[in-house]
Amino acid sequence: MAAVAFQGRSPCITSPRTYPLKDTNMTYEEQVLEATNSDGMLNEFYTKRLLNDHGTTMYHLRQDGYTGKDHDAADLLNWLGY
Repeated sequence: MAAVAFQGRSPCITSPRTYPLKDTNMTYEEQVLEATNSDGMLNEFYTKRLLNDHGTTMYHLRQDGYTGKDHDAADLLNWLGY
């Protein structure tokens, strides 16, 4: 199951109840990176949200060959096509 990256603007990852985006100048990738801690890691909620936004799970990523860290935003975004 290959994940597909969003084209253009997409739901705000950092504000689950805020649609459309509050900051329309931020891309989806920028929103994901904004949600990371100082080590570039997403918490469990945002990791699941990112994967759910792309119709996948960590289990499916691993089945497809993903070998990055589970919560590493850069690894996940790269795998998802950003």
